[in-house]
Amino acid sequence: MSDRRPDAGDVAVEDRILELFRERGHRAGDRLPTEVDIAQTLGLTRPKVREGLLSLERQGVLRSRQGSGRVLLDRTHHSLPALLAPAMGHSGAEIVDAVVVRQVLEVGFLPTAVELIDEEALTAMQAAIDDMAERIEAAEPFQGADRAFHDALFSRVGNPLLSSLFANFWELLAAIDPLTIPHREAASETLEHHRRILQAVRARDVELAQLHISRHFYDSVESLRDLTREFTSPYAARR
Repeated sequence: MSDRRPDAGDVAVEDRILELFRERGHRAGDRLPTEVDIAQTLGLTRPKVREGLLSLERQGVLRSRQGSGRVLLDRTHHSLPALLAPAMGHSGAEIVDAVVVRQVLEVGFLPTAVELIDEEALTAMQAAIDDMAERIEAAEPFQGADRAFHDALFSRVGNPLLSSLFANFWELLAAIDPLTIPHREAASETLEHHRRILQAVRARDVELAQLHISRHFYDSVESLRDLTREFTSPYAARR
């Protein structure tokens, strides 16, 4: 059976290489396929494969060893973008950890966000809540509206690195089908959390806004932990 995908041209070379490694079950320390093997399997030119492998080397995903080819490294060597990239094939427990880190960042940056937010951003937050309500009413996933709400909340902070991290967190979470996550709270409760966050932000009440954001994240984190336990992750069992 061929490993090629019909829409492979739309996927980054690095992502396709990582997907190949996952399909073949490679683990940290394993010697990886040659450039020729990868090129033939993925239907790519050897220079294109070499470019993708060099990019993965720069991200700390693999290392080239003279005389023995390339080997896969464990995540302690990965750069931050690599750690958050959906293509890395994260476990449920690692996604939980990423959401917890995002929670800390959001709560920590909230005072600055509240200080700098303007009416345009507040209006965008309300529009996201309205979109969320419509999707909940229609029993549809509302992750896009959730992301729009948080993007608007921190849109005036003016920290490109923070914005990039948040974008990576959302892409990582999107790797999980939202319909498979057994949320502990009703969607209506999640909606109410967002309404209360917006109300606190409008009132410039930082502590209250931080409280409601923490409560909002509680369901996300615990729901993901439930999902992780369902798949019997040893990491989750220690939580």
